[in-house]
Parts: sequence; C-alpha cells; structure tokens
Amino acid sequence: SDIAWGYNVFSKNELELTMHAIDIFDDQGLFSRFSIPMTTFVHFIDEIKRGYDSDAPYHNSLHAFDVMHVCYLLITKCGAEKYLESFNILSILVAALAHDLGHDGYNNTF
Repeated sequence: SDIAWGYNVFSKNELELTMHAIDIFDDQGLFSRFSIPMTTFVHFIDEIKRGYDSDAPYHNSLHAFDVMHVCYLLITKCGAEKYLESFNILSILVAALAHDLGHDGYNNTF
C-alpha cells in the first residue's frame, strides 16, 4: 500500500509523487475543506519540486516527499488527527514539503 511505512519515495517517478501528495491531501479532506482547486495544487507541487536542487544528495525533493509521507503516517497511524484541526494538518503537510526549499543539500548549515 502507498499509505504505509514501507512506501519508498526513492523508487517513484515525478507523476507518482504528485499523485501520492494528491492522495494524502484528499484523504484528509483538504481540497474540499479549503477549496483548493486541483490545478492550483498540482502547480504548487511542481513549484515545490523546482525549489529543490535535484543534484543535492539528500536535501532534495525526494526528501521533502518522504518527510510529508512520514508526517501523514504520524497523523493518521498515531491518531493525531483526532486532536488536530484541518488547518493544522494542512500546515504540517505543507511545511513538510517546503521545509528544505533552497537548501544546497551538502551540509546541515542552512
């Protein structure tokens, strides 16, 4: 399953990563709750991908999608969604995707 601890972002192509993000945001009802048009979301995801250095060995867009996936699992598998508002979940997932934007990827100094 794509919604499991074993999900491997490093084996996915660009379209699969975009679809995974769509599935996660859709599962949490974020598109309807915040009236996010799908085209806007896909453009946002594309901009996130472009904001990372694809040559960076670690702090790249794959890392961002991996962090988003783990945050989603922590929210759902650990029951955190019972205590969080939709805005908190949206904020966590967006922050996970964007947390290393612009990082050169070669050290932890940012």
